[in-house]
Amino acid sequence: MVDATSTTAPNAWWRHLHLMLDAYRAERAHPIPDRR
Repeated sequence: MVDATSTTAPNAWWRHLHLMLDAYRAERAHPIPDRR
């Protein structure tokens, strides 16, 4: 994922990681912070 999106969406891997982590802990889910 990092290689595939490195030029078009360099932070996609970070957002994907947070989405996956939130999926495993739904009872404590919160909005994903915007990283720029």
